[in-house]
Formats: sequence, structure tokens, C-alpha cells
Amino acid sequence: MLTNFFGKSKPINYIVLLVLILTYFSFSFFGVFSIENIDLDLVLKQSGLLVLLLMYCFMFGFILSKNKLTLGNSYGFLTLVSLFGFFPVIYQHADTLFFNIVMLVFFRRVVSLRTAKSFFEKLFDSGFWLAILFIIEPFSLIFSVLIYVAVSLFQKTNYQTLLIPVVGFITPLIIYFTYCFWYDILDDFYQLFDGYSSLSLDVYNSSTYGVPLMLIGVFSLLSLIIKTPKVILISGNYRKYWIIITITLLLSITYIVLKNEKNGSELLIVFFPISIMITNWIESIERKILKEIVLLLFLLGPTILFIV
Repeated sequence: MLTNFFGKSKPINYIVLLVLILTYFSFSFFGVFSIENIDLDLVLKQSGLLVLLLMYCFMFGFILSKNKLTLGNSYGFLTLVSLFGFFPVIYQHADTLFFNIVMLVFFRRVVSLRTAKSFFEKLFDSGFWLAILFIIEPFSLIFSVLIYVAVSLFQKTNYQTLLIPVVGFITPLIIYFTYCFWYDILDDFYQLFDGYSSLSLDVYNSSTYGVPLMLIGVFSLLSLIIKTPKVILISGNYRKYWIIITITLLLSITYIVLKNEKNGSELLIVFFPISIMITNWIESIERKILKEIVLLLFLLGPTILFIV
């Protein structure tokens, strides 16, 4: 039943998933705030968070459909929504949601390098958006690897493809330096190059993260082990996309480890690559009963964990 329903990409599917998002959002809201503390400012703040969340989902869907990273189904969105349910802390941090929206814009520019049309402009844009990410969170600089991986996979590497992203990266930094200099806050600019990392993962030792992380980790590992050997044998963009998604996941995990102030919401950065990987694995499952079980687990898992 679930296979037939989510195996299609129709408006009713996304309406159901939207209701699921709002349900998880409500669980998170009332789990943090009591009715006595609810006022207009809080409602407006939470409404803004919900808008950012929907913007993230829109960008997620746009990238999937534009680049055909999954087949014509709703498995990708179901996986993403389930991840929101497993980690409701995502709903409480606007800065994390905004950062990841920019991250998706950056990723979109990187994968658009597959075509030669306006190639140099896309290279510049990739460096530009990487700089925006860097200003928001300096450790995001590690994602510069994606630009050059995409260039090596889709196009030819030469001095222009090496330098143009750097020019794009420097441009916002010059603007930001000018802003900091004008308002005499140069320390904010210099802090971008601090490079200090605590490498602490203590926040994930709680039971809140233990079971979901183990579950998602197992499914992600299964997806890599099962799909990668098959994908390597395929020529064309699909194999190249899989390489980029895999590297994105590895870089995202590295980013989480390096990030100094961890509150759990930083896990959102792995949702995109993990959702794509798990979706591709679900699509490859031939036994319908097994696929039904996996989909049911993702559909009901967050609710069960919340109740328990």
C-alpha cells in the first residue's frame, strides 16, 4: 500500500507529507513551550521557522527534480520528512535552517556545472555562494572540494577552472571586509580565519540522538554498500552524481565534527545526501514486502520514538 502511494509523485502525496511536517513541528513546539508561555512574538518566530523549513523543502524538491537524482516518486520527501521527525531540534534553530538553504543553493550551482552553458558564470557563482557559507560558518570552507570534484567529473580542469571559483569566493569577502572596516568591527572578519575546533561530540551522547542516529546510520551504510558497486558500473551523469553525493555526505560529517557550537540542529546538513542515498536504495529493493517495511519504519518511526 505504501509502495503504491509513495511510489508516485502526485499532489496528494505532498499534501500528506506537508501534514506530517506540520505534525512533527507541533510535537516540537509543544514539547518545548507550554501553553502559558505562548504569545504573539513566539507565534511569529515559530511561523518564520516554518517558512524557512518550507523553503528548504522547496529547494530540496527543486534540486531532485531538476537533476533527476531520484526516480518519479515521493520516497525522497518521505525520507526527508522522517529525518525532521527523528530530529525535531531542527525546528528550533532559524540560523541552521537559513545556512542549509544557502547550502542547497550552493549545491545547485555545483551540480549545474554538468553542462557547458554559462560554465564560467556557474563557476563564479559556486565560489560566491561558498563565500556566503564561509561568512556564516567558517568550517563550511571544506565544501570547496565539491567545486573541483564537479569540474573534474563534468568538464576539463585548467587554470581558468581553478582560479574562477577563487575570484568568486574573494568577492563577498572583500564586501564583508569593507563592511567590518566601515563599522570598526574588524575582529568579526578576522574571527572567520580563527580555525579553532573543539571536536566535541558530547551533545550526541544523550538518548535523544542515540537510536535515531544508529537507525539512520545503518540505512545510510546499507545504501552505500548496496548501491555504490552497481552505480560504478553505470556510465553517464548518474554515476557522477552519486560520487558527488557521497563526497557531500563525507564532507558534511566532517563539518559536523569540526563545528564548535553543537546543539543537534547541525545534523540538518546531512539530511540532503542521506535522503538521496536512502531513496536510491529503496528504489532498488525488489521485494515489495521489504520495501513496505522500510517505508513503514520511516513513516511511523519518529512518532514511535516520540511516544516512547
